[in-house]
Amino acid sequence: MRLTLERPAATETTPPAPRTGRRVLVLPALVVLLGFVLRTVHLSYDSLDMDEADGAAFVTAGLAALLGRLFQQGENGPLYFLLLGLWSQVAGASEFALRFPSVFFGTIFVALSYATARRLLDQRAALLAALLAAGSTYLIHYAQMVKMYALLALLALWASYLLLLALERPGLRRWAAYVAAVSVAMYTHIFGVLLLPWHISYVLLRSRAYRPALRGWLAATALLTLPYIPLGLWHLDALRTISLLDRQFTGPQDLLGMLATLAREYGTRYDDLPRGAVALFFVALVGLGVLALRFARPGARRPDAALFLGLGIAVPLAVVFILVRLGAPLFASRYLMVTLPAFLLLWAAGLAALSRRHLALLLPALGAFLALNGVYLFITDIQGVRYRENWREAVAYLDSVAQEGDAVLILNSNIVNAYRYYSREPLPVVDLGPLRGLEEDARGRTLAAATQPFRRLWVLFAYFETPDYEPVRPWLEQQTHIQEQIWFRGVRVAEHVPPAVPSFAAPRPTTPVDLSFGRQVQVLGLDRGPLPRGLGQPWQVRLYWKALAQPGADYAASLRLVDAAGTVWGRADGPVGGAFHRTAGWQPGRVVPDERKLWLAPGTPPGTYRLGLRVYREDTQERLPLDGAEAAGPELALLETVVIERPIPAGSGR
Repeated sequence: MRLTLERPAATETTPPAPRTGRRVLVLPALVVLLGFVLRTVHLSYDSLDMDEADGAAFVTAGLAALLGRLFQQGENGPLYFLLLGLWSQVAGASEFALRFPSVFFGTIFVALSYATARRLLDQRAALLAALLAAGSTYLIHYAQMVKMYALLALLALWASYLLLLALERPGLRRWAAYVAAVSVAMYTHIFGVLLLPWHISYVLLRSRAYRPALRGWLAATALLTLPYIPLGLWHLDALRTISLLDRQFTGPQDLLGMLATLAREYGTRYDDLPRGAVALFFVALVGLGVLALRFARPGARRPDAALFLGLGIAVPLAVVFILVRLGAPLFASRYLMVTLPAFLLLWAAGLAALSRRHLALLLPALGAFLALNGVYLFITDIQGVRYRENWREAVAYLDSVAQEGDAVLILNSNIVNAYRYYSREPLPVVDLGPLRGLEEDARGRTLAAATQPFRRLWVLFAYFETPDYEPVRPWLEQQTHIQEQIWFRGVRVAEHVPPAVPSFAAPRPTTPVDLSFGRQVQVLGLDRGPLPRGLGQPWQVRLYWKALAQPGADYAASLRLVDAAGTVWGRADGPVGGAFHRTAGWQPGRVVPDERKLWLAPGTPPGTYRLGLRVYREDTQERLPLDGAEAAGPELALLETVVIERPIPAGSGR
């Protein structure tokens, strides 16, 4: 007789079949893809800043020079730049190529955030953690830089994940992987060592629960001291002599203030938001996550998740606090990057708890988080206000006007790398950095000897280097005069000439214009890029402003594209000269380029338009009258006529 086994028919009490792993991973995969897109868009929009150019010089100088500099006092760690040097041999040294490894590390961080939260928390919190990591403006910022911090965050999360895995299922391979991850973190940045006190304190407090794994953990921890010994010896003198760090501590010096600063900066990088309120919101969300994990029902959580993540914030912060109190100026959010994974996971746990108990509170809390976290992206990508110095265009301008017999004066040794990275025909460089420690007479003699062979001097410095400029300013004012100075978003290019030498430098806009407003500021001309031809593209226009007098007030300008009927089809409002160079501090004769992005209305039809300008005081909104020129309309001064030959693509506007 033949027997057959049949699957019983499903009944109402039969539990639903579990979702397949492929279906479960669809949403996390989409979130990881979102993180990659956000990190890749506009990756090469900004020029390299001073620190990035320093990194570019590392990797393009050759292996011997790279190793020789990386093992000096005060260097953060050699591994990232060694990896970047190998990558640049294949991909080149363009801005996109140099930044792409950080994009890769940042994207893997998003995926690992999901995996770690799945192990430590639950599915809902894991998806939220991945979403917060994907859209974190702090992580996006460092994932678009030639710096090691995206890799450091990834290694901190990866090492913590491996520790939990090895404690639960001890084994030689797992402990070896943990030792490797922590060692790589320490050689990526010296502050990777903060993982050790965090992990040690956690295991000691949970030693009873992990008794079978203690022997392997002790061996792994002992092995971790070996790779750190050389790194510690390199930095020993720097820790003994704080002046070798060449940094100035300006942040909070109390634990609560440091915690609030970390919470706020990890959540939003925009400085003009109310700091106290923003910090309170993120600190409260950390507390909510701890409480949600501590008092969750049995079986719904790992019993030690709150302890592990809480120590991940408290222990590294306490170590740095002790160093600060001892006089070492070492508090900065990027140095404490190892704490960021714990913040993100606790925020995700708090939001997940809200969604279970009070769904009505989840949406406003998540909305507030995304809004605060998204301000930085809105300011930079939509409004076009950038925070990095524009060395690319500053050096391009200098290349276009400099001639044989000129030299470039650099106030900070690191800026030499930015200049040489972008210059096609570098001039001789006089580095003024070593002069800062000299007395005034000795400084003057050294300057005279260093600059004597040159006819004209070009001083190139960033907006944050004003203190570096002061020691050399008296000599420059006595021996030369400023013939021309132009700002390029945070970088000043100033032509210094002796009295008997004529100047030849002048701004060279592609479209000359002669419009002045209220006898205060003048538009010398403009450069305009091509009209947008694809989705999400602005129309870029650069105005060249000149101060006719000491303005004494901050002025703003409204740049508009209008048709014959006066309908506005594109508009860009903002301070004259940009956010960094407000007019109240201008001196007569100063020339400042002003980059603006016009988002044209989708579907703008073909036709003839007028590009007009309105200038007004920022505080009172009072319009500055146009001096001796015909206006394009009741309020707009005509800059030029623009012909649009094809419709603007839908989706090009905001």
